[in-house]
Order: sequence, then C-alpha cells, then structure tokens
Amino acid sequence: LLVGAIGLAVLARKARLRRWLLENGRALNADYDGCGLQTSLEMNGRHPYVVHCHYTDSATRTIYNFRSEGLWFNPASLLEGRRTVRVLVHPDDYRKYYVDLGDLTNGYKVVG
Repeated sequence: LLVGAIGLAVLARKARLRRWLLENGRALNADYDGCGLQTSLEMNGRHPYVVHCHYTDSATRTIYNFRSEGLWFNPASLLEGRRTVRVLVHPDDYRKYYVDLGDLTNGYKVVG
C-alpha cells in the first residue's frame, strides 16, 4: 500500500509541476536533436519514444539538455523539418522543465 501511495504522490507532483510550468514557465526554443527509444521502460514489449533537444545559454555559456516524456508513437515524421522544440522551464531552476509537444498532433489522438 505504501509503495502505491508513493507512486501516486510522485505522479501528482509531476502533474502539478507540469501545470505550473504551462502557466508560469519561461518558454525557450530548444534545438531539436532527434528522437529515440527510452529503453529503461518497457510496457507490453514496447518502449516509449522520447524527443531530445538542447538549449545554449550564451550569457552563462551553459548547454542544457532536455528530454520529453515518453510517447507511445514515433514522433520523428511529425518533427521532420523542425529545427526547434518549445521547452518550458522554471525561471530559477532549469532542471524543472517540460518539453511541450502539444502542437505536434494538432489535437489529434495518435493510436498505434
């Protein structure tokens, strides 16, 4: 019971952070690096896809790497021709971020 409660608490915290970032986060245009499989997670014999991107802060000479949440479809064809991906970051801590792929499917639900 305790393990399940901790898991639900972690999911709720991530959802709260995502909502906060969508409302208050600083938007960055990160350079799109590509898509890949997240092999650390497997469900029904499948691995989710993740989008990799990075942002270079020229003022601090720092490169920030970002990875999207898992997607159960290959987004490579939808990202073809794109150079940037929108990333929302916490203004004080770039380790708290959300790779916004909401415009990727134009409101369509991708199945399969």
